[in-house]
Amino acid sequence: MTPKCEYYPICPFFTDSLVSGMPSTAKLLKEKYCCDGYSKCARYQVMVEAGEQYIEDSLFPNHEEKAQAIIARVKSEKGS
Repeated sequence: MTPKCEYYPICPFFTDSLVSGMPSTAKLLKEKYCCDGYSKCARYQVMVEAGEQYIEDSLFPNHEEKAQAIIARVKSEKGS
């Protein structure tokens, strides 16, 4: 498994600190989002669009709707 996402070294999801209790699920999500489709990763989207400080620990790569809500909220707060 070779990550393509530039943020994987600092991502708590990739480093297992968020998913230590579910290795099978984590492996599948890492393969899908960290290695192949990182631009579709909810954590990546929030990082790029809003900033690292807005990434919630409960945000998993497949939580796209939650990511879009966070991004919309941040943009609204900033007046963008």
